[in-house]
Amino acid sequence: VSTSDSIDAYFRPGTGIETLLQTGHFTYQAGTEQAFAERARYTPADQILLLTGAPRVLDTGMATTARTIRLNRATGDGFAEGGVKTTYSDLKAQPNGALLASSDPIHVTAQTMTAHNSPSTAIYKGNARLWQDANMVEAPTIQFQKDQRIVIADSNAEQKVSTSLTSTDKSGKSTAVHVTSDHLT
Repeated sequence: VSTSDSIDAYFRPGTGIETLLQTGHFTYQAGTEQAFAERARYTPADQILLLTGAPRVLDTGMATTARTIRLNRATGDGFAEGGVKTTYSDLKAQPNGALLASSDPIHVTAQTMTAHNSPSTAIYKGNARLWQDANMVEAPTIQFQKDQRIVIADSNAEQKVSTSLTSTDKSGKSTAVHVTSDHLT
């Protein structure tokens, strides 16, 4: 279901609707997924919904913004480009966990993001940065699996993986650890 201030439909002779353009306060909802933007372009042939004008996508404890966002309705995949910012919330604390174990939100920024629903995985590329509280990972590429809270980061010729962790002992003393590597899992 989508709504907007206006809608323009472009038809191809003999085949029906080629493109739908919706402008002004665009909203979209499919199951738990919601999207908002100033403009949306939908092409039925490939089932791609392209969002521009401050697009934002929300889905079960996740919010993403970017310059442009493409949603593939056939596969459920999402693609974000330009100033990507994602926040994962509604997390349960993992008392026996380490990195990313608290219930605090996890934030990720990058130039691009490709997300898949099954399993719930997102790949962030281009100056990717993931953090929760004082713990942070920076790398050219970061893959994040939300449900298992798995982080896989890889370096390239220009940039290593940089990890900064802070732990607090029982007396309240904090210790910072910095690790530089080619790969982090």
